[in-house]
Amino acid sequence: MSSSLEQAISDSVRQYLATLEGEERAENLHALIIGECERLLIQQALYYNQNNQSHAALWLGITRNTLKKKMLEYGLYEAPLQSLPSKKRGR
Repeated sequence: MSSSLEQAISDSVRQYLATLEGEERAENLHALIIGECERLLIQQALYYNQNNQSHAALWLGITRNTLKKKMLEYGLYEAPLQSLPSKKRGR
């Protein structure tokens, strides 16, 4: 894993966990975080491959059938193609 990806994930998880302080602890945290990461990764794979499921599946290293199953699981069949919002720099 590249150090920048590892750092981004670490920062995001740390920031999310900080929002839980003082509140009831989240249950099933592993499934929550992995599921959200997987949904966003699939969404981006579809976006960068112009919604071509075969190419997106290849890009992700999974079969097209697995991709379709996960798209159904995450409700991505109805979702419009969109990229993640980029952070504004230098402002």
